[in-house]
Amino acid sequence: VQSSVDYKDLGTATSGATFFRSIGGSFGTALFGAIFAAVLTGNLSGVRVPAGLTGTSVSLTQLGSLPASTRAGYVSGYADSLQTVFLVAVPIGVVAFLLTLLLPEIHLRATVASDVGEAFVPPEGRTSLQEVERTLHSLLRHENRPDMYRRLTARASVDLDPQATWLLYRFGEHPNQTLTSLAALLDTGREDLGSPLDVLFERGLVTGPRQSAAPAEPVIELTPAGQSALDRLTAARRDGLSDLLAGWSPEDHPELAQRLQELAHELLADDELMLREAAAPTVSQ
Repeated sequence: VQSSVDYKDLGTATSGATFFRSIGGSFGTALFGAIFAAVLTGNLSGVRVPAGLTGTSVSLTQLGSLPASTRAGYVSGYADSLQTVFLVAVPIGVVAFLLTLLLPEIHLRATVASDVGEAFVPPEGRTSLQEVERTLHSLLRHENRPDMYRRLTARASVDLDPQATWLLYRFGEHPNQTLTSLAALLDTGREDLGSPLDVLFERGLVTGPRQSAAPAEPVIELTPAGQSALDRLTAARRDGLSDLLAGWSPEDHPELAQRLQELAHELLADDELMLREAAAPTVSQ
């Protein structure tokens, strides 16, 4: 359903599909429940029910206390009734399968990644933009962050390891910071930033002193080369997100293009564990 509609109709199509799944589940439960109840009443008509019990409402405790012959009648009646429900469901399932053969084959978009559980929740009335954002987050939340940074730097032609790339973004987010103040903002120690910071200095992407100059610690800033590298990385991330929207053209929808630009930065900024994840332990041979 999502792959067969244009971007502007995505929110409506998704909500509509979820709504009709809910309706189908409701009707199916009511239909087969009615069949089961009707057949069960007939199957239990010959079973002698003790006083105080009804034929179709017996708890497991009550069932265990019934005489063997009565208990066998209950078990047989329920089993036969369930069998009837499944026998009725078989031709309906066959017809449904045959109907699927009439559906046109549609190439699925990469962003259609709805969870199985969403088939059983009420529609939320998301807009098309919110639906695209949700599916992108769903696709990307399980990606390997260090590997993602490696692919990103390769695409942007930036020679940096994952940790240095992560730190470069932090300087872009928090300009005019000292090493001490940046470490405090990132809730990490100065020593954790030392190695990736050395890489940024060696590449000429930041400028300033590498060590503290007490009592006044100068700030570390992005160089023009650092800002250029940051822009290329963000553009590469945006292009990667656009690749996931094959079939929808962000350039034709200004609000989608703007949100992709924002997501390209946000999804790179939300990496509090990047330093720990990217630092793979050395295995001795």
